[in-house]
Parts: sequence; structure tokens; C-alpha cells
Amino acid sequence: MSVAVTLQPKARSARSVNLRYNGNMTTKPVSIKHSRISAGGAIPLVCAPILASSPKKAANQARIIASANILPDIIEIRLDSDTTLNAAAARKILAATRPILGDIPLLGTLRSTREGGLWKGSATETADILRTIITDGLCSLIDIEYTLEPELRNMLIALAKEHQIVSVVSLHQWNPPSDDADFIETLLQLHACGGDMIKFAVMAHTSQMGWRLLISALHVTETIDTPVIALAMGEAGAVTRLAGPLFGSCLSFASVVQSSAPGQLSLREVREYWQNAGIRNL
Repeated sequence: MSVAVTLQPKARSARSVNLRYNGNMTTKPVSIKHSRISAGGAIPLVCAPILASSPKKAANQARIIASANILPDIIEIRLDSDTTLNAAAARKILAATRPILGDIPLLGTLRSTREGGLWKGSATETADILRTIITDGLCSLIDIEYTLEPELRNMLIALAKEHQIVSVVSLHQWNPPSDDADFIETLLQLHACGGDMIKFAVMAHTSQMGWRLLISALHVTETIDTPVIALAMGEAGAVTRLAGPLFGSCLSFASVVQSSAPGQLSLREVREYWQNAGIRNL
């Protein structure tokens, strides 16, 4: 795969990046249940978040997304926006959004405070809610945090496989290491969990950190079949949300209604840049 990335002098944001895409990602595609799309193939995907603090608010955001001119490939339901969540509440939120979004696959996420989210529940409470989502088939993909207790994490990954739900083993580091070898080692540790996809997000304190993460992701995708999501948060890392496909990252996160992470660009910005770069059509 050949990569051409040109930064304008003194580039200060993702909006001053000129990208050209001259190859395909190398990981094995993962089929998404009840969907015509797959993750990890030649075409990168975009996921838009819904901050689901209540069924009503989640449904309102879903209507806005469904009526937009450009649709995301996947919708992430950020269930941790409801800080008092339980299994019954999760069912109601997902039931309120599913009919509105049609055949757009849902990624269920319960992001803990240790990884930058709002969820303060115990590991057992987390596992109970995620178990319900998986066994009831409420989402096509499920986010499982790497930092969850290993026994519970492994149980959820196995349960997701049993129910043909795509498991995304994720890790968000707010104080990432300075050594590139640590980035590669972390990606390989995520891969060793046996999930269908892995996601590694770091807070970028400099633009160089974001590029280093992507280069590490490229090395890893050349040695494993599991699709990789690699991105850097914060303004300094915004460019990684555009350039990810050049380095094997199969999915970017972009906002339609509300942003779910610092440095997140709009869906239109990402898709327009990808079109100009020849990554995928608008």
C-alpha cells in the first residue's frame, strides 16, 4: 500500500490537510449482522454517536440523523449518557432508536469514567447491561472495554460470538506512552483478547503523537487480520479521524448532532475529505 499525506506549512487543524489514498486496507472484513456492510474491508466506515440520556432524547437525535443528507454507516448509542442506566433502561433507549434508524447498524457503548465516559457502575453492573444487549440482539456491535475485569471481558466476547454480535475491544488512554513500541504492544494486547475488532484511542497532546499512533496501527494491520480502529482525540489529533484509512484504520467517528469526544469532526467534514482524497465516494 502506498500512502501520500501532505501537510500544509504550520497546519493547525485537520482542515488544512491534503490527503491522497492509493491503496486498500489489508485486514479481513467482519460481517455485521442484518447489514449489507462489513468492517475492515477496502471501504472505511464512519460512525456517528447518539448521546442517549433518555429514550426521548435518543429518539430525537435519531430523527435528526435519519433525515440528514449524508448518513453514517453505523450509529453508536452512548448509553453512559444515562448515568443511572440499568438493563431495562437500555432496552427502552435502544427500542426508541431502532425503528427510526432503519437498517443502520447500532454499536452499543457503555463508556466508563476511567476511559473518559460517564458510567460509574461496577464491573458486574456493566457486564449485566452488556449481556442483556447482546442476548436480546439489541445492537449489531458491542463495545467491550479492555480495562473491564478479564473474566467478565472474556465472557462478553464469547457471548457476542455466540449471538453473532460484532465485539469491539476498546481502550482509551488519556495519558498515552511516549514510546512507539508501547503503541504497537497495546494494539497487540487488544488483539489477543479475541474480539472481532479492536479500537485504540489516545489523547494527542501534539500532532506528532497522532501520526505515531497511525504508523503503529499500520505496522499492526500488516501482521493481523482483525480490523483496527485507531484515532487520536483532541484538536491535535483531529487529523487522524481523516487520515486513518491511509494507515489501515477501518472506522472513524464523526458527529451529526452532538460530539462524543474532543476533536471529533462532523460527518460531512469527514466524508467530504474522504471523497477529495479518493478514499470513498460521498
